[in-house]
Parts: sequence; structure tokens; C-alpha cells
Amino acid sequence: MVRTCLGSRIRPEGFALLTMIAITEDAKRYSGPVTFFNQNLADQLGVSIDKLDRIRQKAVDAGWLHYERGIRDVPGVYWVLIPPEEAHKQDGPSDETNSIAQVFNSANSGNGNLNSAGCGNNCGNNCGNNCGNNCGIYTPNEYPILTKNSDMHVPAKPAQSTPEQTEPTDYDPTGAMAASAKRGRETFAEFWTLYPNKENERLARTEWNGIVFRTGMPDAIFQEIMNAVRAWLPEWEARGVRKVVQAHKWLNLERWNEKPPEATGPPTPAKPKEESIDERMRRIFEANKAKQT
Repeated sequence: MVRTCLGSRIRPEGFALLTMIAITEDAKRYSGPVTFFNQNLADQLGVSIDKLDRIRQKAVDAGWLHYERGIRDVPGVYWVLIPPEEAHKQDGPSDETNSIAQVFNSANSGNGNLNSAGCGNNCGNNCGNNCGNNCGIYTPNEYPILTKNSDMHVPAKPAQSTPEQTEPTDYDPTGAMAASAKRGRETFAEFWTLYPNKENERLARTEWNGIVFRTGMPDAIFQEIMNAVRAWLPEWEARGVRKVVQAHKWLNLERWNEKPPEATGPPTPAKPKEESIDERMRRIFEANKAKQT
């Protein structure tokens, strides 16, 4: 977010909102989305709820925030996104370390003019897009060497080292997040159709999304959950829908790992209906009438 000068586009309040959500996601080790009530979030940002709505919408429109509206007693769901056009940016230090190297580069090229971002004129003023890509910034192993007896030296040749393991360059975090969200929607729809208790669908969806974020919801886990629901259905139908635990609690406690009750044999035959006094008197009357004839 820093390298794209995002604060100038969604305002400092929007930048603060995204930072708060990203920090909370990091504290949860990215195990799932984070949730906030509007009033709590507005208090932390120091703004009114109306202003929070505007700030949040601007971040959503810019492609940096996913938001699912909450309802009464149910918080909203958030996670930070990376727009596709920004995914290629390097995630490195954004302090003045590179600006020092840029000064050396400008001196070597005979161009001492720097813009406000610390880049040479050839970079223009498009902060975050050209700076760091076209300025010829030295890597940490290539910083020019300065000594007492000289003002500037040719950059030292970087020391040979074992290449670091890096992520594949074709990794698309935004695409991965979109695929995960799609997987969550499709699998939840099947689960919700089968689960008998339909109360608090939003809470159930939030718990389901948490499982998707933690595991990716591979087919093995999805089928394990669905098979558990099918195995419990006879027991739940016998209890009645109102006595079935709500789906969000069942998912939160990972109840699909519990063994369903086994059938103990053929069902017990129903007791014969007890004869009422009127029915008994009528039966005796009919029997005596038959004897007389």
C-alpha cells in the first residue's frame, strides 16, 4: 500500500482503515476474515459512522477492500485485497535507503535533479509506478563505495551468493483470493441446502468462510463435512429441526468429527392406543346386542 501512494487516492482515513484491517488479519495469522461492528471501527478511526461508510466505500471501489455488510448483533466481514494492477509491485522497504542510492545514480549520470519521491527526472512524478523500476536503483549489494580520498567510486560487484528461494513470479494473490471466495460460495450453498436448521445463515456463512481461508476447502474436507451432515440427518429428524444445533455453532466446534449415533436395531413397535371409556361401553353394548339377536 505504501509503494502505491494509496493514501493520496483514498485519503489518510482510508489508508488507516486498510492498515487496521491488515494488522488484525496478521494477528490472526491470516486464518480467516476479520469482523468489526461499525461503531467499534468508527471509534478506533476517530470518525462518525456516516464518514466510516464513505471511507469504506472508497476503499472497496479502489479494489483494496472486501466487505460484507453485517446486521444487528452480527459484525461486518473484512479482508484486504491487492488490485491486479498493483500485484506486481515489490514488497520491500519504503524508507530512505533507496533514496541514497538514487542520489548516487543521479550523480553518476550527471543529473542531480530529484523529484519529491527521490527519483531522477526520468522517473516523472508517478510515485509508486516508475520509481524503483526505471531509476536504476542499486540493490543493497551494489551501493557505491565512498572512501576518505574519493567522492564517488564505481559500484562494487555484488558478492556471489546462493540464490534465495522466491515465490513463483506468476503467483496472483488477487486471483487466488477470488478463487477462494468462489469456492466458499459454491460449497456453502451445497452445505446450507442439506443442513436442516436454517437459522442465522450469515453467521454460518462467516464460519464457513473461516474454514475456507484456513484450509482452502479441498474436496476431502468438504466431503467429510457433507458426509457427517448426511449421517446425522436421521437423528436430527427424530429430534425435530428446532432442537438441531445452529450451523455456525456446529461448524465452529467442528462437530463433523463427532461419530453419529448408531442404530441399535429395529424400531420399537408403537404401543396400542388405549381404549377410552366411551369406546369400551360402545363395544360392550354392541357385543350384548349381537348375543340377543
